[in-house]
Amino acid sequence: MQSLNFARPESAGGLKPLGQFMPDRFTTEKLVTAPLTRRHIDQAYPLVQLAFPSTDLRRWRIYARWHLSRPAEQGIMAVWDNREHIFALANFRRQIALEHGPILVSDQMISVDMVNPGCVSDLLYSALTRVADTLGCHQLKCTMDRPGFVR
Repeated sequence: MQSLNFARPESAGGLKPLGQFMPDRFTTEKLVTAPLTRRHIDQAYPLVQLAFPSTDLRRWRIYARWHLSRPAEQGIMAVWDNREHIFALANFRRQIALEHGPILVSDQMISVDMVNPGCVSDLLYSALTRVADTLGCHQLKCTMDRPGFVR
């Protein structure tokens, strides 16, 4: 596992909406990034269990609800297809760093893409970048394994 720091470019431009459709190059399906909602917490559990087999549903619900409790500062970003199957999750929270000021931190990322490794992870990263822009963060700090792999 590695920790990556991505400095925000000065020319980031205006704020972009959190949801974005992106064609999957191998099917006609679309992928969308959007914050996870309370309604979809249980639906995301199989992906969480794949990455963290010892985590039970009760613990996941507590973790997810806590992250969704302050939407202006933290949340969980998801990558979905048009049938609402979840392929990736990443927690995020806004923090203040002494050196950089506001930063967005994501230290739990789960991404599964068996067809095109990296595509889902790239889409998740792009969504987190947009969240950082929206929250006025100057840096995105992610901890992740290799793209396209679980956890």
